[in-house]
Amino acid sequence: MLDEWRGNWALDAQRKFDRIGQTSQSTFQGRLKQFCRWSVQIGFIERDPSTSLAPISKSEKRTQVLTPSQFEELLAAIEPFTAAQTGMLHEFAPKFRALFLL
Repeated sequence: MLDEWRGNWALDAQRKFDRIGQTSQSTFQGRLKQFCRWSVQIGFIERDPSTSLAPISKSEKRTQVLTPSQFEELLAAIEPFTAAQTGMLHEFAPKFRALFLL
């Protein structure tokens, strides 16, 4: 089941939460393996189901830094984005702005 789930991960995956790049896949699988090892150590499961998962190599591509104009565009998009949301996200504009400025 883990191998099948991992096989769904791709940038163009059908399900939104399976849309992750190669480097993120590698990192996520590492966390998944850590969780499985921990589960065995505390006796929650008897056997680590992640041991058969082949490693995922990290991509050579690196995320590029935003240009100043792209950054300004991002900051300008915060308010319209949060205003269009419901629930808690509707109130997050100041927090998103602080996070991006940080």
